[in-house]
Amino acid sequence: MSTLNITDLPSDLVADALALADAHSEGFEKRCRRWRRRANVRRGVDMVLLAMAILFLAGSAIAALAQGPYAIGALPTAEAAENVSQMLINQ
Repeated sequence: MSTLNITDLPSDLVADALALADAHSEGFEKRCRRWRRRANVRRGVDMVLLAMAILFLAGSAIAALAQGPYAIGALPTAEAAENVSQMLINQ
């Protein structure tokens, strides 16, 4: 298997290829800067959205833990029975 070197090509083909490449590369640096800037903006927006989601989830978890079941104190038996019967009636 042989490899083709640029020196093996006719000089007019090389000149045409260089001219074509030069014509297609006009404004390339400007486009690259624009795409890099847009990519940086998108990354920044993504990071802000991710941080907001994490803070929202952390706040929700903390709120859920704070509203867990708790007992204030023991009720007398008569009052407890009355509360249970009231709950059964309200069903």
